[in-house]
Amino acid sequence: MSSKTSKKESFVLHISQYESIKVLQDRDAGRLLKAIYQYAIDQTIKEDLSPVAMMAFTFIKTRMDEDRAHYEAVCEVRRNSGRKGGAPAGNQNARKQDQANQPNGCINKQNNQMVIKTTKNKQNKHTDTDTDTDTESLKRDKEESKKKTRSSSFSKPIEERQKDFWEELHQDQYLSKYGEDMIKDFYSYWAEGEQNKANPKMRREIQKTWNTSGRLSTWNRRKEQSWK
Repeated sequence: MSSKTSKKESFVLHISQYESIKVLQDRDAGRLLKAIYQYAIDQTIKEDLSPVAMMAFTFIKTRMDEDRAHYEAVCEVRRNSGRKGGAPAGNQNARKQDQANQPNGCINKQNNQMVIKTTKNKQNKHTDTDTDTDTESLKRDKEESKKKTRSSSFSKPIEERQKDFWEELHQDQYLSKYGEDMIKDFYSYWAEGEQNKANPKMRREIQKTWNTSGRLSTWNRRKEQSWK
């Protein structure tokens, strides 16, 4: 991908984000707005936000990152299209392109390959059995099941998954044991979304294993060790 980036002169705030904003005090809402604009300009976070405002900012920032990644991808496609010119007449690439542009060009090529393959199969003994067919079917079913399981895990938008994570961390059992400040730091680190991904995951979601209670305990232990 080209290192050249296109400067955006605008950004989008989505109506769905209002649920996270309307609960804020006016002072927090004002600081949040400034933080959003600052992040849109240079992708930095300079405002001192309260924990609740930071949660709202994290939701909005993730969507802004997705929008920016999509925008850059579209710009890159357009730049590549502009760089590609038509091949000179008579050029081998032009002939290939002409074949590809024919209505049934790709289909005819595939059909020819299928005829050759079918003819060879008829000349050979049939060695496939019902067991082989069943095995292949089971493999396909297993792969489809795996794909559905992976996709269903992230079927909700990342903003909703981050909100669920925030609410999970604010259970009494965690708040009373570790306190609001540590929970906020823990959340800010593990809820951060991947950069420049169309369907980003939180940092916690790309871990091979995850246990919230165990991770909190480890975080707290390392924090105490850093004070010594």
